[in-house]
This record gives sequence, C-alpha cells and structure tokens, in this order.
Amino acid sequence: MRFGIFASASACIALLGCSIHPIPDDLVGDTTVQIVKKIRCETRLAIEKHASQARYKSAAVAYDFRFTVTENNRGSGAAGFAFPFTNGRFSLNVGAGEDKQRIGVRNFQVVDTFAELKKEDCSVQATNANYRYPITGLVGLDEVVSTFVKLNDQKLLEQAKGPGGSYVDALEFATVIRASVEPAVELAPVADRFRLASGRINLSADRLDVHRLTISLSIPIRDIPDKGTRERAGEVGTGETARERALNGLERFKYFETQQKILDSLQNAPLR
Repeated sequence: MRFGIFASASACIALLGCSIHPIPDDLVGDTTVQIVKKIRCETRLAIEKHASQARYKSAAVAYDFRFTVTENNRGSGAAGFAFPFTNGRFSLNVGAGEDKQRIGVRNFQVVDTFAELKKEDCSVQATNANYRYPITGLVGLDEVVSTFVKLNDQKLLEQAKGPGGSYVDALEFATVIRASVEPAVELAPVADRFRLASGRINLSADRLDVHRLTISLSIPIRDIPDKGTRERAGEVGTGETARERALNGLERFKYFETQQKILDSLQNAPLR
C-alpha cells in the first residue's frame, strides 16, 4: 500500500508533463493540422458573410502561427532512518531532488486567397469558443474580416504609402495548467532494528501553452481603383499579388513589433 501511494502520485504528475517534445497535440484532441484547418474554416465563414463580392475574389489572407509550450517538472523526496542505541536513537535523514524543463516552439505561415478558401472542405470546424484552450475553438475571425472589409470599402487601407493596404491583427492566448502531490508515510518503530522510519515525496508540474496567431489580409495592387494610390502602393517593388502583400504585412508587423520591444527595453533599462 505504501508503495502504491508513491506510484499513484508519480502517475498523476506524469499525465501532465511527460513529453520530450511538448506540442499542443499532447494536451488536446486536436493536432496542429486540425487547429490550422479550424482557423482557415472560421475565416472562410467570415469571408462568405462579409466579403462575398466579386472584388474580393483575389484578396488574400496570410497566417503566422506560433505555438510555445513550456513544461516544468519538479520532484524531491526525503527519507528518515532510525537505529536504536542503548543510550537513545540515532536518526539519519536523506533527501534528493530533480527539476526538469522542456520548451517546444512551433512557428509556420499559411497563405490563401479568398477564392481558394471558399473551396475548402469545412465539414469539421470549430462551432464554439473554447475558453480553456482557445486556439482549438472560434477565435473571433468574424470581427477581423469584417473590420478589414469596412476599412477597405472606405479606401482607408489604400491611403498607406509604400507596400500598404494590408490589415494585420494579432491574437495571443495563454493556458496554464498546474498539478502537485505530496504523499508521506511514517512507520511504527521496531526495536533493535535499523530501518526506514519515514518517507516523503513531493512532485509538481506545470505547463504553459502560449498560442499566437497573426493574421494579415490584403487585396492585390491591381484591384485598387485609384491609379495614383495604386502606383504609390507598388512603388517600392514588393509585388502586386494579394498573397505577397499579405505576407509582407506579416513581416512588417514582426519588424515593427521587434523595434518596439527594443525601445521598451531601452526605456526600462536602469540609468548608470
């Protein structure tokens, strides 16, 4: 029974963190491929609702997926031994511990035209928000596509100088799971015998899943009605297709985000 307590505790923690390469698939029933499919199908529904007009047929959407999973496992144990002497009892306490951390990062990009998405098989798709593990449910792309269309219809995106015209939105979700167990056992003393008198084990584990989805939407330069705006948008030679403009939007977002982080670190740095 005593050994069963420790075995049960170990099994409990093992259920939370036992991956050499931690990925989202470990924790939920959806694989990375299924997660991407649900995101693309949610975009398709939003396009059918807000961008069904012919002028959006050649528009494009680019996604940047970044999944960061961090697992921490901590284990420690202690044992007390007793040996009777004629003048009293000698006690020996020993302990040991081990901490482990594993980090998995998965980053990739996917790009579709609106016309391609309309042909996507969406027989299996997210139907509700998942507040425990948001990336596997509806993530709010209906509002993202709707805002893009409204800005584009008002020609506000076309006014951007250089490789403008793309609309970028970043969504980030974090899920933290913790588990711990600390069983202990104390044994009744037995006279004239060196033996284990007590034992304790402390197991804990936590897992942090951070999912970042950056989405960029754009129309091709050739579809911009105003010639002057069209020439300004293409003057730096970034290409005319909506795919290229959407992907460029992701890269610009990453660049400016990195610059902002550098500025923030300089502002927060202690003065010497």
